Amino acid sequence: MLHNCSILFLSAASNQKFLITLEKAISSNNTPPVVKERLLDVLGAAAYTYPGVPEAGYRSLWRKVKPPGKPDEVRAM
Repeated sequence: MLHNCSILFLSAASNQKFLITLEKAISSNNTPPVVKERLLDVLGAAAYTYPGVPEAGYRSLWRKVKPPGKPDEVRAM
């Protein structure tokens, strides 16, 4: 999903404000399970695919919100 996006999108998507909003959406009880699952899939893949993003980015958030039993990094499908 992130393989075809522009550098501009990647920089916006790794912005701290965006990541905080993403964490809130994943952690919220109001977010439908199917949406949470899709967000977690994309976040896990981003943590694996874009390791160069600062530590406060994708990898850090993935480690905070990943479901039990999931690896620290998830390969994109």
